[in-house]
Amino acid sequence: MQPLALALILAASPEEAVRIPASTPGTVTLSLPDYNRLLDRASKPARPPEDPPVPAAVSSAAFRLRVDRGVVRGSARLEGEVFRSGLTPVPLLSRGTLLEARAGSELPSLMTDDRGQHALVRGPGPFAITLEWAAPVVVEPGRASFVLPTPTAGSARASLELPGGDADVRVEPGGITRRTSAAGRTMVELTLEPGRAARIWWSVRESVATAARPLRLLSEARTVAHLGEADLRLTTLFDVTVVEGEPERFEITLPAGFEVTSASGSSVEALPERPGVLVLTVTEPSRRRHQFLLALERALPDASTHVEVPLPSLAGAQRETGEVAVAGAGALELVAAEKPPLRRVDVTELAPSLRALAAQPLLAGFRYQARAEPVSLALDVRILLLTFVRVFRDASAY
Repeated sequence: MQPLALALILAASPEEAVRIPASTPGTVTLSLPDYNRLLDRASKPARPPEDPPVPAAVSSAAFRLRVDRGVVRGSARLEGEVFRSGLTPVPLLSRGTLLEARAGSELPSLMTDDRGQHALVRGPGPFAITLEWAAPVVVEPGRASFVLPTPTAGSARASLELPGGDADVRVEPGGITRRTSAAGRTMVELTLEPGRAARIWWSVRESVATAARPLRLLSEARTVAHLGEADLRLTTLFDVTVVEGEPERFEITLPAGFEVTSASGSSVEALPERPGVLVLTVTEPSRRRHQFLLALERALPDASTHVEVPLPSLAGAQRETGEVAVAGAGALELVAAEKPPLRRVDVTELAPSLRALAAQPLLAGFRYQARAEPVSLALDVRILLLTFVRVFRDASAY
């Protein structure tokens, strides 16, 4: 066979066309630019493709969990993609008990190291793994909790079913997107922070051991009634002394027509209220003294009205004492009747903590103790500003 001959045709100038003669058998004719291009490619060989930065990635993680008898159990579905060829470890969950793992109809091989559990998935290509998972629930005084290992994924969410019709559920880190209750159970939907274990806890208000013990409470309530031009606001500071037992919750009887605007305390957490009752979960039942602040609000029907205001009270208290102050500002006329067991006192005799709650001048003060039924504050209120405007408008008509 004759050796391959290579002929180069140089153009005289850029404007002149290069004429490439017909190739004779056994020869290849190239233009100078093509020849230079071949030389460049020969001196700079193409780089092989780089490996992906991670062997596999989880795009979404979805949990369906249920709590029963001190154990949380459910399923998790992980979806993602394997980027490398061959068997590749896909990270699953870092804690808890993995009961079963499935990839479609197959059972993938599992491995465990110091970073957690992994499934060996053949790639490259997408995958979907379904896990059966369980973990113990830690029960503490007044609450129960567990830790959900959230894998590193593009998105992570969970649905959780708990015992109790009005459980106060919290998650950190993460958020609650929906909460429903039915048949004595609470269902919540959660959004989780990928790659960070989420601690989920909720109130536990049923304890046979605590319910069997007697409970004796002493309550002191200090209330400020704030009169506005269109509304009436009550601010009550409760000081509860536990004489015997360990309370799991406090129930506050609310006056009719008032709406709860806030409830706070260092040792209590507010639950969704029932009609006429506000439930506060005790987070530290062993404490002998609890303080919490309650704010209520309602609208005044008109500028001149008689108002009967039952004061909020602690249900089940063996004895309750308290003080009431009426505060207001502006052009108003107030008559506060002394109705047993309310006993009128000078506003300077009221407790300093009660006077500190008032944002307006104090107009009247009362004190009460050892009551067997709810106390009502009787007020006759007249807003003089509206009366003056009405008289001025009538006079301007003449």
